[in-house]
Amino acid sequence: EQASGKADIDPRSDVWSLGVILYQALAGVVPFNEPNYNAVLSAILARRHRSLTEILPDIAPVLSETIDLCLVKDRNRRMASAA
Repeated sequence: EQASGKADIDPRSDVWSLGVILYQALAGVVPFNEPNYNAVLSAILARRHRSLTEILPDIAPVLSETIDLCLVKDRNRRMASAA
């Protein structure tokens, strides 16, 4: 939401950020790794992240799916809260 300039940011943006942190903590890489700031923003807006199951084949499916739900771009379809 912040990358697209939306003014009505709500806690679901924090859920997305938590998903990025968990992704990096587990995979050792960020979900959108590009050479510069503009390319990162473009990737965030246009591409889906690489699934953790591709990077970590032994990851528990429920954990990978939970992080995927945090990283859904449409905030109306994203996990609504960290609870």
